[in-house]
Amino acid sequence: MAAPKMFEALRIPRFRRIFAGQTVSQLGDWLDFVAVLSLVAYTWHDGAAGLAAVAICGALPWVLVSPLSGTLADRLPTRAVLVGCDLARAAIVLCYLLAGNIVVLLALLMLKVGFSTLFNPAEAAAIRRVVPDGELLSANTLTTFAAQATKIVGPGLSGLLLATVGAHGAFVADSASFLASAAILAGLPIARPELAASGTSGRKTGVRAEMAAGLRFILGRRVLLTAVVGMAATVFLVFTFDTLTPLALSGMGFRPELLGEWLACVGIGAVVGTVLVGQWGGKVRPLRLMGISQAVAGLCVAVIGVTVDHAHNPPFAAVLPIPIAVGFAASGLLIAYPVILQTSTPVELMGRVIAFAGILPTVLQLAAPAVGAALAGAFHVGPVFTISGLCIVAVGLAVVAQRVPAEARTAPEPDAQPLTEDAEDDVMAHWDPDPDPEPEAGQALPYPRRIPAGAGGFTGL
Repeated sequence: MAAPKMFEALRIPRFRRIFAGQTVSQLGDWLDFVAVLSLVAYTWHDGAAGLAAVAICGALPWVLVSPLSGTLADRLPTRAVLVGCDLARAAIVLCYLLAGNIVVLLALLMLKVGFSTLFNPAEAAAIRRVVPDGELLSANTLTTFAAQATKIVGPGLSGLLLATVGAHGAFVADSASFLASAAILAGLPIARPELAASGTSGRKTGVRAEMAAGLRFILGRRVLLTAVVGMAATVFLVFTFDTLTPLALSGMGFRPELLGEWLACVGIGAVVGTVLVGQWGGKVRPLRLMGISQAVAGLCVAVIGVTVDHAHNPPFAAVLPIPIAVGFAASGLLIAYPVILQTSTPVELMGRVIAFAGILPTVLQLAAPAVGAALAGAFHVGPVFTISGLCIVAVGLAVVAQRVPAEARTAPEPDAQPLTEDAEDDVMAHWDPDPDPEPEAGQALPYPRRIPAGAGGFTGL
């Protein structure tokens, strides 16, 4: 019996290295995140202001420095960037142990996230060059599945560490995860691509011109621009209601402790959706899959709003299909979106496109909770869900309605043959740390680790 299609990319040795390093460090990120919140809220008692400062400082580098980081990721040797960023983050997290107040901790947090803004586009470009087009959907499915799995396992493991060894033990474990990732990626054979700056026949240009080339590329590709704007709008709408989910459950008459079951249902839907999209999602064009997923998720959110306003103490089991459907639809969006980025962007521009594509969603993500809180104060919680959900439906329908240019519908070239273990060993035996770029046919990448930073929450979107 053939293995599920979502596992096809694992037959590529170099992808297995990148995927293993990514999964280990993602798990460590959750250990770090929960420990930081615990330290700020329960040890230092900095309250809501402190927690808000953590959220803002964790997002600001993605807005302020990611364009420069994306450009550097396109310029510098990929393996050196990946390993160097992991080692730097391991050292920074260890410095958390010396932080005596929230100001120092926030400065270290921003420094760590700054290195993440360089690591993520470099990682994306690396996978862009080692995964054949035939395994593109599989690679995205695996990274989405790993993100959902670490979202479930990470907080629980962090809670265990906090209960046994405290926040400092969790920081040490996170540092160790970065060291493990660096060790895995140190054996990655991959060449540095040529830098395509502004289309000037290979002539070197300045960093500013190269950053501008990345932005111009997005603005000049209708499919790519549609996807980026559609994702940004969805992120904004999701975060207007996402943090209001506990209030929505209360409005439906459910006990606070049922929030865990609600979140578990979102996770179940996301896992099932990820597997099914990985198996059969290739039959639908990525832009259409993205729009359909948005429309389904938005409809479910609107139903939540209507239920809050008009249903009186419904049976909890009767509403559980709603969060399952939300998680299911979210998986389609989170797989389709990066496929669009991959198929629309050449590898030499990948770092800059990834960086610029994440800026607008991150900015809107920061502003959305305040907008949602204001709307809830003015109109109650139910209408916030209903209006946001219907707006997400509208965004999805607009995405589906986009006409895809003929060149974007062209089938990919035949699959490149991935390296076998023996071939990879041969590459390593003759490895040049800074070779001329190797031409490789038909390659793709999974989406960056955060689209945008912090996305997820109660809805799974």
